[in-house]
Amino acid sequence: MDKAAYEALSLVLSSDPNVRLAAEARLKELEKLPEYPVSLAKMVVSQEIDISYRQSAAINLKNYIETHWSPSNSKFIGPEPNFEIKAVVRELAFNGLSDPSSKIRVASAYVVSKIANNDWPEYWPNLLDLLVSQLKSGSPYQVHGSMRVLNEFFTNDITEQQFSQVTPLLLPELSRILQSEGIHSYKTRGRAITIFKQCIEILVMLKEEHPEAIEPFLKPILPEWLQVFSNILKKRTIDNEEIENEEYGLKLEIVKCLNYLIKHFPKLISDYLLVLLEPVWLDLVYQRDRFINMYVRPSDDDGINFYQDSDGDVIGFEYLLFAQFEFVGLSVRKQAAKALFEDNEKGGFLKQIIWIIISYMQMTEEQVEIWSSDANQFVADDDDETFNYSVRVAAIDLLQILLDKFSEQALQALADTTKHLIEESDKARVAGDTGWWKMQEACLKAIGYVSDDFLLAIQDSKVNFDLSGLFEHVVFNHIAATGIPFLQGRAIVFSSQFATFLSEEFASRYVAATVEAIQRIESIPVKVSALRALQNFCRHLDTQYVAPYQSNIIEAVATLLNVTSEDSLILVLETLEFAIKINNEVTAGYEHMIGPLIIDVWMKNPTDHLVVSVITDLFESLAGNTAAYSSFQARALPSLVNIINNVTDSAAIASAIDLIASLVKGGPSPLPSSYVEHIFPSLIHLMLIHEDRSISQSGEVCLKYFIQKDCGHIAQWTDTSGKTGLDYVIQYIAKALQPKESESAGFLGDLVVKLIKKVI
Repeated sequence: MDKAAYEALSLVLSSDPNVRLAAEARLKELEKLPEYPVSLAKMVVSQEIDISYRQSAAINLKNYIETHWSPSNSKFIGPEPNFEIKAVVRELAFNGLSDPSSKIRVASAYVVSKIANNDWPEYWPNLLDLLVSQLKSGSPYQVHGSMRVLNEFFTNDITEQQFSQVTPLLLPELSRILQSEGIHSYKTRGRAITIFKQCIEILVMLKEEHPEAIEPFLKPILPEWLQVFSNILKKRTIDNEEIENEEYGLKLEIVKCLNYLIKHFPKLISDYLLVLLEPVWLDLVYQRDRFINMYVRPSDDDGINFYQDSDGDVIGFEYLLFAQFEFVGLSVRKQAAKALFEDNEKGGFLKQIIWIIISYMQMTEEQVEIWSSDANQFVADDDDETFNYSVRVAAIDLLQILLDKFSEQALQALADTTKHLIEESDKARVAGDTGWWKMQEACLKAIGYVSDDFLLAIQDSKVNFDLSGLFEHVVFNHIAATGIPFLQGRAIVFSSQFATFLSEEFASRYVAATVEAIQRIESIPVKVSALRALQNFCRHLDTQYVAPYQSNIIEAVATLLNVTSEDSLILVLETLEFAIKINNEVTAGYEHMIGPLIIDVWMKNPTDHLVVSVITDLFESLAGNTAAYSSFQARALPSLVNIINNVTDSAAIASAIDLIASLVKGGPSPLPSSYVEHIFPSLIHLMLIHEDRSISQSGEVCLKYFIQKDCGHIAQWTDTSGKTGLDYVIQYIAKALQPKESESAGFLGDLVVKLIKKVI
């Protein structure tokens, strides 16, 4: 049997597809034989066999366990091996945890975990004892293999009772392993922290049922662990990149664990917070140069920005930065950190933090490359509400925390720090540094992010900063920096964020420059920035500054609608929405251009909720424009009615009804006769026969506006049987009041109230 299994597995790795398929079929036959899993397990632990075959055997054994080991498995197909076979496989698989090859130890750990998931504790009661024993006295190989299994245990299998029995034995060994530098790998020591954190997570789950037991359990053990954490965090390897990267992985596990402790057990950790904050903060300062050199500075080096540890897992330098920024943010919220900020007049530490924040906010070369060619990615990543996490976003999040906590102090520190950084980057530019602009872009990004609070503090004399000088000597020059599109775009957005501060001359000049950018500059960063800026200008400036450019804006945005999609499409549509509200007469003159475009966009994206939401707002704006209403509704209605009459997609139908509701809501009272004569019958018929909730809810809102705008006409309208429109509305209300339809009560209530008011 051993030979047959070996031959089949070796042929499975063949490059010849016919040989490979035949070997896979042969393995399927062998699976049915009792000795098959034993043969696989022997191959896994055999030192004489090539490691690729051993790994293949481990994978096949893991799959065998899923499909044959126990009828309780969801993938079980049988036959199930007998007890004696299982015992042999368990022993061999456990022996694999001690193998000299880390690949085999990892593979064996997966196999042991799969078996344990079925057999522990009933059929393998001594497994945890064996694992803990190997932690106590085993070789580094055995410790590594056992830790892999324990990690799986604490993730998936352990019960409350087992937890209370195992942890008193396990935690001291984990602490010892963590402190055994030079004996165990960084990854094994990091896994000790991972298992410790999993213990804390189990305690959090137990907290609701046994709150009285948590503190007595944690209080005695936390000081030792936190001291060990502090000692490791203070250690910093220099001039050995491989060890430095492994060290980052270990520190990452520590900081993630600390973040979890602060969130769930803040009182227990408060006395140690400053001791832990210091090394984390110093690491952020130390790592600043590495981040700038590796990620920010222009370079021809295509070197990798990640490292694989001894288990083959990726250690991302950025993930450590994420965790460290989160830790600093969690810490500064706590009373225990107040001492760091007691020097209110000088604000020294605040300035240091903001210096670090802006340094890490600089664009990376990867971001520059991606954003230069992908408008959607730039729109998504540069939004203040972005869900795409990055070091830049992590830094901005910390800035917001400082503002929430320290307000004017943080704003003054931001003012002083940005002034200094802009001066320093100007010197770098003179010295020939081609990346000088990234620091200035980050400064403008930071100040623009807090523009409302920043401007108010300046106006109230709570912050001392020459904002006028910044605009005159920095921002306006950057708007003309056509060779540096990201800096030019940031300056355009920045000017719009302070629109209410601008003088008449500057307001006209900046709006003109923004319109020029959207019309003539082809750079994606500049175009996207100009669209954002136009929204701010329309929102915050008097219409006299933007009205002269309304036609230019509409024409430019209309051109972009034909070539944008996804996130950038939303931005273009939102900008158009602002533009058409500037002057109704001008907008009406462009209805022939705007109408077909937004209808076409909707027809291509009828179920995209974000697109439909903005299109609905555009419909409402055009419907409310008396000069444009007649032509627009005549253009839009045929497509919408066709959808509700002929399409089966419920989401598309509901979307069409929403747009009809916008036209009815914005239309005159009474409505044009075609609404009640042709659209109302189709709508009410659809609502009476359809059971889809989204259609019902959209229809009820639409009916409400029909009743509000033209109840008299609906009451007079009759079908061929003599049944009036009101009869149909009441019939629908009766249907909707059935118990199974109760979910739409809120929408239905508005309809009923409106009907009663109009009829009575």
